[in-house]
Amino acid sequence: MKRLLYIIFPVLIFIMLPGCLEQKEDTDDFDQAEYYFSTGQFNQARNLYQQYIDENEHGRKRYQAWNRLLSISVDIYNDIEGGLDILKAMQMEYDGELDRILDINARIAGKYDRLGQPRESRRLWKKNKELAQSGKERKKAALFLSKTGIQLREFERVREDLEKFSDCSGETDAELCSMIHYTRGKSYYLENDLTRAGEVLSRAYSLDAGNEYRSRAGLLLTEVLLDQDKVDQAVDLLKEILDIHPNPKAIEARIEHLSSIRD
Repeated sequence: MKRLLYIIFPVLIFIMLPGCLEQKEDTDDFDQAEYYFSTGQFNQARNLYQQYIDENEHGRKRYQAWNRLLSISVDIYNDIEGGLDILKAMQMEYDGELDRILDINARIAGKYDRLGQPRESRRLWKKNKELAQSGKERKKAALFLSKTGIQLREFERVREDLEKFSDCSGETDAELCSMIHYTRGKSYYLENDLTRAGEVLSRAYSLDAGNEYRSRAGLLLTEVLLDQDKVDQAVDLLKEILDIHPNPKAIEARIEHLSSIRD
């Protein structure tokens, strides 16, 4: 029996030791990096997050480490191109995980927007639209795809892309629906089709969406009314927006200015 224990115990140690060592290796660099990050020592944190990624191919906290690296690059050092490099590396690593790849593609598209490259942004949103499996994700991709179309002044294409999603009957995500109508309305407005712009923006404004979305639609609708010389209606609309806009003093100043013109 004693001899058997001498045999089994080393075997158990041999089996358990790699797991223990792996756990230590898997967390030490990351935890130290988190400390440096929380105390504002970002260079040290960045080095350790990178070291953790390099040395832990299957580390449990790789995704968090990637996101910390991204935050340091973009939010701390405003290095958008460096952030793009990180996101592209993440894109390769998580290519088989749908939810993550949709999110990564969306963030890459956002970085291209900040760099003034709407065609690259459109390419990513088009890919997301093809990959998306839920109706909500397809709508989201179509919406952002259309925003790049606005930047490229491809207004007819924007409306075609959003037309199939414009029926929001039974839509539970009022914010998304509001933005779809807003983007369609904006495309009409930029083409100086004020009648259609007003109709579509009125729909966006009337939805029970958040104040941010209603304010945005209402302000553009105000511009439509002013371009149609409907100053009284524009002032009345601004008085409604006053209650929901995050900067009511700016709205009050606009109302005062328009009222003086009207009088």
